[in-house]
Amino acid sequence: MSDRREPSLNELLADPIIRQLMARDGATEQQVRSIALSARRRIAEQRRQIVATEVMSGASRFRPLQPCCD
Repeated sequence: MSDRREPSLNELLADPIIRQLMARDGATEQQVRSIALSARRRIAEQRRQIVATEVMSGASRFRPLQPCCD
């Protein structure tokens, strides 16, 4: 079993290759962070809705979200 994990948003944004791609596409760090935060909020809301429907059964398939951004 691997101990590998996904890189954090900060780690991704510090990567020179990611920076080059962002520059090529005209994307700013603030735009990327804003998109990530928006996606995180949508996912959290979807999870809340699913958990709310499962609470009656006493079982939930989701773990709490971990912080992604500094």
